Amino acid sequence: MTDTTDMTKVTDQWHFYPQIEQPCPVMALTADTDSLWAGGYGGVAHYVHESWQPQTAGLHLTSVAALARVENWLFAGGAGGIARSGDDGASWQAAGIQGDVGAVTAIAASTNFKQDSTALAATLSGGILRTTNSGASWIPANFGIMSFEITALAWLNADIVLAATIDGIYRSPNGGRAWRICEGTSGGPFTVLAVLPDGAMLAAVEFGGLLRSDDDGLTWTHRGDLPPDIQVTTILAIGDTIFVGSFSHGILSSTDNGQTWQALVEGTVFVMAAVGDTIYAGTDEGILVGTGQDWHLLSTPLNDLRRLLVVNGCPLAYGTHSTPVIDQNDWITLDAVPLPVTILASAPDGALLASSPSGLVCSRDGGKTWVSAISGMSGCLHFITFRADGTGFAGSADGSRLLRTHDFGVTWENLSPPFGVLPLTALQLFDAQIGMPAMLIAATFDPRRNIAQLWRSLTDGNTWECGAEIKVNWPLVLTLANPSLFTIGGQALLWQPDGQWDTRKVGDGSGIRRMVGNVHVLFALTTSGIFRSGDSGLGWELQDTPSTQVVDLALDGETLYILLAGGQVCRREI
Repeated sequence: MTDTTDMTKVTDQWHFYPQIEQPCPVMALTADTDSLWAGGYGGVAHYVHESWQPQTAGLHLTSVAALARVENWLFAGGAGGIARSGDDGASWQAAGIQGDVGAVTAIAASTNFKQDSTALAATLSGGILRTTNSGASWIPANFGIMSFEITALAWLNADIVLAATIDGIYRSPNGGRAWRICEGTSGGPFTVLAVLPDGAMLAAVEFGGLLRSDDDGLTWTHRGDLPPDIQVTTILAIGDTIFVGSFSHGILSSTDNGQTWQALVEGTVFVMAAVGDTIYAGTDEGILVGTGQDWHLLSTPLNDLRRLLVVNGCPLAYGTHSTPVIDQNDWITLDAVPLPVTILASAPDGALLASSPSGLVCSRDGGKTWVSAISGMSGCLHFITFRADGTGFAGSADGSRLLRTHDFGVTWENLSPPFGVLPLTALQLFDAQIGMPAMLIAATFDPRRNIAQLWRSLTDGNTWECGAEIKVNWPLVLTLANPSLFTIGGQALLWQPDGQWDTRKVGDGSGIRRMVGNVHVLFALTTSGIFRSGDSGLGWELQDTPSTQVVDLALDGETLYILLAGGQVCRREI
C-alpha cells in the first residue's frame, strides 16, 4: 500500500494516489482556435490552457476513432456508434442510428452546417450515415456506393462531398444523398482525403501513392512519389506545406505540392490537427507536438483503465487495451498480461487470473509471472466467480463458453451453457443462506427486445432453470455475493432472511454501473454518481467525490477506492 504521506489530502478525507501515466494511442483529433480534443481507447480528453481534462460523462463508445468540432457541437465516433456533446465534451448523448453499422471511422460536417445541420459519418461495414438534425439521428446514405467500407470523408462546399473507400473515391454533388465513383480511382483502395488551401484535393492510396484533383474531385492524377511501402493515415496542409502521417514512416513534409518529401518524425502516426502553426499528431504513444523540425511528446490521459480491484490491500487498475497496473509503493505495470484484457479477477487463495483472446493466464506471485491455464479462444472469458473452497465458474460474453474449476483456477472443465445465442451479462456464485440453497446465478440480455433473462443452477452448473424475463432499458445486470444481491436497471434485489428477494430502488433509480458492499454498507456507482446505503438498501445518499468522472469503485474492508477517468485512483475510509 502506498504511504498516505505520499498522497494529497482533499476534502472529505479523500486521498489521491500518484497519477497513472501510460503511453496510449491517440486515434482522433479535432481543434479550434485555442483548444484541442483527442480520442482513443480511453474516450475523449480536452486540452485547453495547457492541461488535460478527461471527458467521458455519458460517453458510451468503447473507443473513439473519429472527432469533429463544428459550430456548438462536438461529435465522436468509433466502436459503439456516434455520440454528440453540446458543451465541448463535458457530457455526451448517444445518437440514434438506423441499422447495425459497425465502427465509425470518420465524421465530417457540411460547410453549410450552421444552416442545414448536415453531417456525414463513415463506417467500416455500414457505408455512410447522414444527419440533418445536428447529429441527433443518423440514417444510411449509400445510394450509388458499391463498397460499404468507408475510410475517409471530405466536404468541398455545401453540395460536394467525397468519400474514400476500399474500391475507389466516390463523389456526391448533393450533400451525400447520392454517389458516383470518380474517374481514375476505381479499384482503390484509398485511405485518406484532404482539402488543400487552394481548393485542390489530395487522396492517399493504401500503399505509396498520392492522387490530386483540381476539378472538385471529378478527375484525379498521380502527384509525386512517396516511399512505396508507406501506409498514409492522415494528411494536413498548412500554408504551402503538406504534412503526411503514416504507420511506418512517421511524418513527412512537402513544400512543392507533393513532388518531393522530407522525413520529419519516425514512428506510427494515426491523425494530425493544427492549432495555428502548431501541429498535433496522434501516435501509438500519445501526441507529438511540433512546428516543423522540433517535436516533443505530450502525454495524454486516454488510457482505458476502467476497472478496479484491490489485491492484498493494493489497488489494481486495468482496461481492455491498457496494461494493468498495481500499486506497490509505486504503480507497477503487469507487462506480461496479454492484451486486450477481457477480465482480470482475484481467486480466494490470492491468485490473479487474466483473460484475453490468446487465452486464460494465472499468476500466484502478485502478477510478476504468469502461466497459461487455457490457451486460445477457449480461454477468452468475461466473467469469473469463486467460492471460498476454490470452486469457480467462468463464462464468455457471447454465452457460448461456460467453465468450472475446483482448484482456484489451476485447471478447468467445460460445461454445456444453456443460454442459446443471447449474450451473457452476469455470472455469480451465491453461498447457502437461511431459506436459500447455494446456487449459481446467470443473466442474459436481449438487446432487440430489451429483456433481461435470469437463470439459476443448484447443481454447480450441470443443470439450469430459466427464471423471469424482465423488461429493462439498462443492459447491465450486476451481482454481489455478500450480501447476496443482483441489480436490474436502477433497482437491486437483495436476499432476505424470510427467504424472498426484496426489490429496492437504488439512489435516484438511474442505471447502475457497479455495486460493492459488505454486510454493513452498500455503494452503488450509477450514471448519476455514487450512492451509499447503510440500511441494506432501504435508503440511499449521494456521496461527494473528488470528480464526476468516476469509472469504477472497489471496497476493501472499511476502505472505499474509486477510479477516475484518465487513470487517477483515490481512497477514503468509510
